[in-house]
Amino acid sequence: MHTKRPWSLFVQSYWALSLLSATGFLFYFLQQGDLEATLACGVFVFSGLLLYSPLIPWPIWGIAAHQMIALGVLYWLENLLRQAGPAFLELANLTPTFGLLPLLALGIFGGPLGAVAGLATYIFFFGHLDGHWLYLIPAVIASSMGTCMYFQLKRLESAQTELERLAIQDPMTGVFNRRLLKTEFDRYQALAGRQNVPLVVISWDLDDLKRINDTHGHAAGDQAILGLVRALKHNLRQEDVLFRVGGDEFLSLHLGLNNPAEVVERVLVGAPPVSVGWADAGHLELETAVRQADEAMYHHKRGRRRGQALN
Repeated sequence: MHTKRPWSLFVQSYWALSLLSATGFLFYFLQQGDLEATLACGVFVFSGLLLYSPLIPWPIWGIAAHQMIALGVLYWLENLLRQAGPAFLELANLTPTFGLLPLLALGIFGGPLGAVAGLATYIFFFGHLDGHWLYLIPAVIASSMGTCMYFQLKRLESAQTELERLAIQDPMTGVFNRRLLKTEFDRYQALAGRQNVPLVVISWDLDDLKRINDTHGHAAGDQAILGLVRALKHNLRQEDVLFRVGGDEFLSLHLGLNNPAEVVERVLVGAPPVSVGWADAGHLELETAVRQADEAMYHHKRGRRRGQALN
């Protein structure tokens, strides 16, 4: 199914059941020799296959359009059943009741707009019936229930989106966390191979975070971390990707970066004291690349303590 909304399973189930039932009616009417009723069911089945196909870029409104067609097909069938004779009169009288399910679906997938459009269509097709106001009461209820479900599912969708964001994003710094590192590393490595460009992994480690926390408090430590993140975001390229892999540890991926030292030097100018190391990861496993970058970073950290410059 096109949509990733929380109700996608309901969409698929409703679509399959509605087309299955319509197909059953199609074969029944075909067996009875009623070509008009067969054609009505065929229109519903064909439109369902078309509007739910990958050719339609707006699946929710494709569903809504299909339910509007369903109301028209039900009206068509109602007239055909009434003309068929007394044996089908009871089924013809039940036809408006079958329209309640499309009204429910229109409320769910189209919200208030879908519910109003569905009610207007329903009244247009079935308002001529004797006692039509009796049909209108359950129709209003079905549309209202669909609209309520629409808003509830919208809330679920927002919650799901937020959970997905939290699953891959560090809440304090806003950069990606290590859960996404493997996926992005594999993707960048494949791109590096296809484009024949280097892939560099850079390890960043904020210096003296424990001392800052012990001396000035954790709020000051958080500000130091955020200061490093701001410096990284400001100086890394737009196509580079940054990950927080520990309390004061960050990794960045750089596709097509020929001189990592230039980027590192820019970051060091505006960042809090930080140790840095990198590795060419074009043909390495992630664990190996990270280990080599960390080793280079610790070498830089030891050198800085002895007053050595970055090399």
